[in-house]
Amino acid sequence: MGGEAMMGQILLLLALSYLIGSIPFSYLVARFLANKDVRYEGEGNVGARNVWHLAGPLPGLLAGVLDVSKGFAVYRLALHFSNSETIIYLAGLAAILGHGFPIFLKGRGGKGISVALGFLLNVIPQAIFIGVILLGIAWGITRNFNVSAGVGLGSMVLLALLWVPFGEWLKILGLMMVLAFKKILDRPHETAIRQKSGWFEPKGIIQR
Repeated sequence: MGGEAMMGQILLLLALSYLIGSIPFSYLVARFLANKDVRYEGEGNVGARNVWHLAGPLPGLLAGVLDVSKGFAVYRLALHFSNSETIIYLAGLAAILGHGFPIFLKGRGGKGISVALGFLLNVIPQAIFIGVILLGIAWGITRNFNVSAGVGLGSMVLLALLWVPFGEWLKILGLMMVLAFKKILDRPHETAIRQKSGWFEPKGIIQR
C-alpha cells in the first residue's frame, strides 16, 4: 500500500472512531426513557452516572454499557485498519474526543471514562477488573464518586505496568491524562448546573 493510500486509511479510521465516540448514548437513553436532558440537568454531564441519577438504575446501566461498547468496538475496528500500536491508540483517543466533544450535541459531551475503559478492556482486562473492584470499595467507604473514580482509574494505570511494556503504558497514561483534562474543562459548566439542580456530592468519609 502506498503512502497516500495508507494515510487515507488512517484518516478514515480516525474519522470513524470519532463518529462512533460521538454517538451520545447517555443523552439518548435519558431523553427517550425519562425526557431528561443530561447536559442541563442533574450534574450536567453526558454520562451514565447522570443518567442513573435522572432516569434510574436500569437506564443508567444501559447508558454505561453502551458507552463502554463504543470504546471496545473502536479498538476492534482499529485492528482491521492497522497493526500499529500508535495508530490503534490514536483511534482510541479519537473515540474519547468524540465522546467528549460530540458533533451530534454541538460539542457538549461527557468525560470519556466509559469509552476509555471499553477501549482498554481489549488491552488490560485484568487491571480494569481489579480497578473496578477498588472503585466499588472506595465508593462504599467515601460515597464520593470523584474520590472513588480517582482510586479506580489510578489503580488501573499503575496495574497496567504488570501487563504491558513501558512504551504502551505511556500511551495508556496519555489517555487518562486526556480524561483528567476534560474533567477540568467541564468544571465551570457542571458547577453551574449542579447549583441550579441542587446536586449534592458528599465530600467523603472524613468530612461526614
